[in-house]
Amino acid sequence: GESGRQLSPALRLLFATVLRNVMADHMAEEALIRAAGVDATIGRPVGLTDNPERGSYRVRTEPEIRGGRIPRADVAAFVVHEVASRVYPGATVAIA
Repeated sequence: GESGRQLSPALRLLFATVLRNVMADHMAEEALIRAAGVDATIGRPVGLTDNPERGSYRVRTEPEIRGGRIPRADVAAFVVHEVASRVYPGATVAIA
């Protein structure tokens, strides 16, 4: 999808072959959310880890956060903050 240009050539090959059905489902999910006409925020975290929360993260509205890893706890913190504050209604954001 639109964030695919951030991937290395090796990861692009992996997503285009082994994970093609998973990615097709993912793209269909996002299309359904957009078609619903709601102000849902779509979050796209970089590589997820089970590491402890760092307490900080970066958010970009353009899909230009390259590489990196983020603890799931920090993604959860972003989600809670977004639900409460609605900083990015209707946007697709990259989280790192």
